[in-house]
Amino acid sequence: MQNEIKVSFIVTGLDHEPEVITGLLKIDPTETWKIGEPMVPSPIRVHKENGWELASQLDTTTGVGDQVRHLLDKLEPTSDALNSLGEAYREFSCVIYANDGVPEIHFNHDTLRRIANLGASLREPELSYEVSRCAEGRGTF
Repeated sequence: MQNEIKVSFIVTGLDHEPEVITGLLKIDPTETWKIGEPMVPSPIRVHKENGWELASQLDTTTGVGDQVRHLLDKLEPTSDALNSLGEAYREFSCVIYANDGVPEIHFNHDTLRRIANLGASLREPELSYEVSRCAEGRGTF
């Protein structure tokens, strides 16, 4: 079973509703949420802040770095608009379902510079292992 890698760009801490971000960036998000809306899949927990997310549309077997660069290519033309968001928090989020070992995670200087130019941070990738692999001693939690 191959690794599954999901990368997205997330904006949170918005003083206004996510639709304003969509209009400002002129990019349709993958997902948005508003304060007080239920967090899927838990209907008990609710969002404490507004949010806007753009997920990479590349195949989930594509490497982390390639997916981040793909999103950067879409977002860089909107850098002035992104940087006008003030205190809104911007980050690249990476989730790796490591079904076939941990993939290489590497960002070159240029990629890191491009992330910084958007006023964004790079969240440490989240790793998730297949439970059966952990039981067999081939992975850790």
